[in-house]
Amino acid sequence: MRACVPVFVLALLCCLPATAQERRPLGVVDMIQLPSIQDPQLSPDGTRILFVMDAPDWKANRRVGHVYRINADGTGQMQLTYGERGESSPRWSPDGRRIAFLSRRGDDTHVQLYLLDAEGGEARRVMAHPTAPSDITWAPDSRLVFFTAPVAPSPAAAEKKRLQDDVFAFEETNFEHEHLWVVDLDGKTTRITYGDYSVTDYTLSPSGSRIAMTRAPSPLLEHMRFSEAWVMDTNGGNAVRLTTNEVAESEPQVSPDGTQVLFTADANDRFEPYYNDRLFVVPVSGGAARVLLPDAPYQVSNAQWTPDGTAVAFVANHGVHTQLLQVHVATGRVTTLTSGDHTVGAWRMHARTGAHVFTVNTTTRPGEVYLLTPGAAMRQVTHAFDFVDRQYLVARQEKLAWKGQDGQAVEGLLYYPVNHQPGQRYPLLVFTHCVPAASDTFGFSPEAQVYAGKGYAVLRPNYRGSTGYGDAFLRDMVKGYFKQAHLDVLAGADAVIALGLADPEKLLKKGWSAGGAHDQQTCHVHDPLQGGVERRRGGQLDLDVRPERSPRVSHPVVRRHALAGQRAHRPLLGAFAPALRRQCEDPHALPRRSGRPPGAAAAVGRDVPGPQVQRRADATLGGAAGRPWLVGTAPRVVPRAGRARVVSALAGVGQLHLGNRAGRGCLSSSVVIFGCLRESFRFKGKYDHFCSLSFRFVSGTNACESFHKRIAGGDSV
Repeated sequence: MRACVPVFVLALLCCLPATAQERRPLGVVDMIQLPSIQDPQLSPDGTRILFVMDAPDWKANRRVGHVYRINADGTGQMQLTYGERGESSPRWSPDGRRIAFLSRRGDDTHVQLYLLDAEGGEARRVMAHPTAPSDITWAPDSRLVFFTAPVAPSPAAAEKKRLQDDVFAFEETNFEHEHLWVVDLDGKTTRITYGDYSVTDYTLSPSGSRIAMTRAPSPLLEHMRFSEAWVMDTNGGNAVRLTTNEVAESEPQVSPDGTQVLFTADANDRFEPYYNDRLFVVPVSGGAARVLLPDAPYQVSNAQWTPDGTAVAFVANHGVHTQLLQVHVATGRVTTLTSGDHTVGAWRMHARTGAHVFTVNTTTRPGEVYLLTPGAAMRQVTHAFDFVDRQYLVARQEKLAWKGQDGQAVEGLLYYPVNHQPGQRYPLLVFTHCVPAASDTFGFSPEAQVYAGKGYAVLRPNYRGSTGYGDAFLRDMVKGYFKQAHLDVLAGADAVIALGLADPEKLLKKGWSAGGAHDQQTCHVHDPLQGGVERRRGGQLDLDVRPERSPRVSHPVVRRHALAGQRAHRPLLGAFAPALRRQCEDPHALPRRSGRPPGAAAAVGRDVPGPQVQRRADATLGGAAGRPWLVGTAPRVVPRAGRARVVSALAGVGQLHLGNRAGRGCLSSSVVIFGCLRESFRFKGKYDHFCSLSFRFVSGTNACESFHKRIAGGDSV
């Protein structure tokens, strides 16, 4: 028996995962596998917290989230729901006896409202609403639940859908108005709002007698600037319009005393658009709106009245970090509630006690649930990511400050390569954020961590046009998209080179949306400019999933939804997992270049047939040896004639029409971002502009595949 003990111990050690014995860099599959926590909700008595935690379901090819409950002191965490398709939006009833949530179960054709006993048990469906409900809110008496939902399609539209005669003008006619409804616990549903408009946001007053909401001509993004703030009784009567402008109002809330309505808007005190979001208050009976903190340099979001109505708490974006602040409405005095290098998210304030529940994303771990009670320091509640420190080598992250070309102070986040050695230079990936009215903030970025784990330094610059640095900084893009923004990015890259960290011959650029527009400007438009970064030229790496509109593109382009929304018809994750687990190569294999690369550069990889050459050397997949990270063999590059057909097809699109037959919600946008080949090219004459196209290695629907073949001349891209 004694002789068996060492053998047993050895076998046990061999069964332990490698990550328990030796920490390693985060890989692509690790990134996808990470869970995430959203939507924490504090119970009415303040003793328990609900939250949703999701993770990838590899077999089902999607992420699935479930509702969890944990005591406010961090003990007693347990999973409450187990639906195959997951659950979202858990909400405590005000009496604390029930939990409402949204889910699609059994024979549901779309999401429905469910109720669950607060102590657990089997959930029951409240109703069978003809369209998917969202944005659920309990009435104060715990007897009613308010929600928004699209109006049911007309019989004629339903018949067209049944016949699959469902062609529509994309983002013009493919919507039904969203309206407000209420349902009792027996499933009796009553519609509250009617009209040729959509309810885009709403909240109940603390008394439950009034509703503050925003209304827009449609739920489409392009009409959001025409939304206005309204207030009305909970039965839909006595509606009063509070604003008239061309600025999108958000988060309207009636004050506890019922005299004022709070809302946020990206405007100044004259309601001119494109400013950092601010706080506004307006009399509930109508009148002039007043801006709180008109000179604040930060961006405001997620504002909420304090329980006594004397102050407003909110999340403030300070550029590279976000904090909880509170402003006294009468005096304008601001109190800082949190501090640190982190990002505050999913914040809500308890309506009775004023306690704050939120997630905190730090430089070393993703967002955990935190609780902040009056008079106490914030404390961590969940520990879902304790394993990160044990299993992975986490890249160092710090704020980097530099001067723009005109002397303006600019900053961003710098990630050091894992196992960084002082004095050694590394490939630099410059990763620009999207929108562009946004900013990159401190936090655990799995994507940046993967690059750092492969030996890249990563710079995420908050260039001119970013939020959290005052209005002048944000509005530098007004009447000229690229005045200083791209120069800020290039100066940031030079700053990392000056630190001795970045190899000036191994520079990469990536981004999507507005970040993708920076790719065009920094890698192409300014080739002739003098200066370190422009002269050295950067490679181009982009995780975009659609043709990218740059400021110089005038024709309609196919948007992300045309391809990215298609559901995979086979288990995408399971099929790609083995290749994903192999990870990518050493970035030091990136080829050195000097001067301007030739028009027809080397092939993407050694597996690419010789005749199929790459248009530009900087279109390699991240530049790292040119071999794709997602699949076992290199992609075949679209010939020049094929590219011409792509742009010709795009330029000829006057109005894009799509069908609704394909499903939504596949995980491929998360899985295949490392399998993206970015091609950049320039055409003369009719197409005399830059156009970048990103193809993804996805297993989509037949229609998606035929589209790829059609525009690529039969080549696999």
